[in-house]
Amino acid sequence: MVRSIDSQSRQHLFLCYVAHMRWTQRYGVMAVAIIVILAFIFVLHQKQLYEEQTRQTIESLQNRIDYVSRLNDEHLQELSVIKQQNIRLTRSVNSIKSCHRRFGTNNNINNNNNNNNNNNSNSNSLSIIDFNSTTGDETLNDNIIDSIKNVFHLPPSFNYLKHLNNKHDMLSPSFHRQTTNGKYLRQNISFIIGIPTVKRDKQSYLIETIKSLIDNLNNDDIEHLLIVIFIAEPFDIEYVRTTAHQIEKLYNKYIENGLIEIISPPIEFYPDFDQLALSLNDNKERVKWRTKQNYDFTYLMMYSSIRGKYYIQLEDDVVTKPDYIHIIENFINLQKTQNWFMLEYSSLGFIGKMFHTSDLDALVNFFLMFSADKPIDWLLEYYQDTKYCSFGADIQSCVRTKGLHRFRFRPSLFQHIGMYSSLKGKIQKLKDKDFGKNIKLFKAHENPHVSSIVSTLKDYDKHTLMSCYAGQNFFWALQPKKGDTIEFKYDPPLLLSRVYFKSGNPEHPGDKFFNTTIDLLPYVQPKEEINSIKDHDGFYTVANFSHETGIGEAFINKAFGPISNVRLKVHSKSEAWVILNEILIEPVT
Repeated sequence: MVRSIDSQSRQHLFLCYVAHMRWTQRYGVMAVAIIVILAFIFVLHQKQLYEEQTRQTIESLQNRIDYVSRLNDEHLQELSVIKQQNIRLTRSVNSIKSCHRRFGTNNNINNNNNNNNNNNSNSNSLSIIDFNSTTGDETLNDNIIDSIKNVFHLPPSFNYLKHLNNKHDMLSPSFHRQTTNGKYLRQNISFIIGIPTVKRDKQSYLIETIKSLIDNLNNDDIEHLLIVIFIAEPFDIEYVRTTAHQIEKLYNKYIENGLIEIISPPIEFYPDFDQLALSLNDNKERVKWRTKQNYDFTYLMMYSSIRGKYYIQLEDDVVTKPDYIHIIENFINLQKTQNWFMLEYSSLGFIGKMFHTSDLDALVNFFLMFSADKPIDWLLEYYQDTKYCSFGADIQSCVRTKGLHRFRFRPSLFQHIGMYSSLKGKIQKLKDKDFGKNIKLFKAHENPHVSSIVSTLKDYDKHTLMSCYAGQNFFWALQPKKGDTIEFKYDPPLLLSRVYFKSGNPEHPGDKFFNTTIDLLPYVQPKEEINSIKDHDGFYTVANFSHETGIGEAFINKAFGPISNVRLKVHSKSEAWVILNEILIEPVT
């Protein structure tokens, strides 16, 4: 019996061993195969990465070689031209010296012979240049001027504006609005801010941008600044005039004192965008858009380069912080050397980038050279790569080198507020995370006691009407619709001198009241005739909210007497939410 069990055990062990060997042969081979496949995939992936890096390196080197080659050819050509011009100038100078020598000799002869043979002397004088006559001076001066004219030539940037056909006098702005008093024209000032603006399909942020720049200036800094608003719509002069008129209506005071200038470029400045070659896998519309933007920026830089010391590039959809110019000036003074290329006051794109105006010519050349190839913010980086990085330097080394010539101010001074890009159909919710919260989103006023506030608008979160009225927060509500109202009720009624409401705020400039009126309900119907429209419910309309500024304001006629209700009434549906960031109910004192 024991032998039988022992035999069965050995047989069982043998079968287990056989099964184990078969499992090892089957799955062991499979495991080895999987390992080999994974190793092959890894090696292949590394090879592809290496090939891609090598390709990018070769492409970068080739681009740099091409760029240097073009510069070399251009400089050789310029040197050749200068050499020829110097030869012509030398010949002209020698000719002038020769004429002067001849003039001295013949003048003595003429003086000696004057008494003996006046007619003969006059006859001989016709054969030489008479330097004592006006005609002779003009002839000589014309020759000198012609020679000197040949010495000077246009900067290389004009080589990239071949579509002008050498008609460089056509570069003057097609529209130009500046102060009418020459003594207020700003020259040799400290700062120029350039703001290019274009027509947007959805919403314009230009007025909010201008307002923020002006509101956050102090009286000392305002004299050291020029704001150039560049309306980049040369193909739509009616839009240019309308936009300029809108700015003039709101800020004419600042145009006349020289702070603001408005320009628009001539059509001739731009090439035929339909002839552009596609690049970067972008479609035709995007290539046209970014190429035009490059031309817009270069024109604005050329216009601004001779007006002051520092140039700050902004966009038409930003807001800033209080005393921003004073902060910028302090940051400049903190630099150990003035041999910097760029100071940055925002982390986004081309916003808040500041340069010496003396560096703008080189930037303009570079931007025009590659205007159809890359977006403007890319070109700015490539320019610094070319200017500061060693040939073949790795990325980290290049970044460190550029960091010696560009310095970033934190927290940012400018915040992007636009949602709709100037490129049709593009939504761009860019925000500078370094901007922080040091920005005024509402303004508090000490308003009189209100009995109640009634509204058909649905407020959002803690942004209530009462908190806004008390100066603790801004009011924020969902989209207004036709017939919506906000009523401030006073018991006892108040004699009012002024009411003021401001909608929208820097973070949400589009959340404004549109097609909305300010209405008053007198406690007793006025006995005098009042020049205001009366509604069927006894309210009188005294003001409308401005579509541009989002502000509604009225100075109250004393004939109204005590007021029991102040009402805001919406007359059409709005696509956006609405914000009230300022409420002022001012009683008669």
